[in-house]
Amino acid sequence: MLRGSLNAVHNFLRVGAQVQARDGLPHNPYRNLLQQADGVVRLSQLTHHADENIRTLSVEAMEAMMIEEDTDVGSEGTDTTKTSDGEDGSE
Repeated sequence: MLRGSLNAVHNFLRVGAQVQARDGLPHNPYRNLLQQADGVVRLSQLTHHADENIRTLSVEAMEAMMIEEDTDVGSEGTDTTKTSDGEDGSE
């Protein structure tokens, strides 16, 4: 049952990423819901579970949330584009 729940979390985040892309949102709205429900804390607790598969799935879910978070950081309007001479474009 726990394994199925963790798979559901993965699917939840994946669908949230699709909604984000479709609606042009700056963040995955489903990830935000998961965070508001203390999902990170609960997933973190499962990384110490006796079942290795549960540990692996919980780590993967947390990584998916962090990857999503890392992706959001650059979307705040920061230009990280390199110029043709290799400079970062800032003066």
